[in-house]
Amino acid sequence: LHESKFETMQGNDAVNYSWFVDTKNKPFVRKGKVGGWKGQLSEDQEAELEEAVRKVVEAGGSVRCTLD
Repeated sequence: LHESKFETMQGNDAVNYSWFVDTKNKPFVRKGKVGGWKGQLSEDQEAELEEAVRKVVEAGGSVRCTLD
C-alpha cells in the first residue's frame, strides 16, 4: 500500500521518468487529481486524444495508439 501512494510514486524515479524527462520543469507524476491532464494539453492535442479514444471505444477492442 505504501508503494502505491501518490507521494511515494511521485518520488520514485522508476515511476516518474526522471531519468527520461526534465521533471523539475514538468514532472511526469504531477498532482494526482482527476482531470489533471486538462491545462497540460493544447486544444489541438486534446482533440487528437479525444478522437483516438473515440476510435478505441467504437472498435470495442484493445487498440494502442500514440500521439505524435
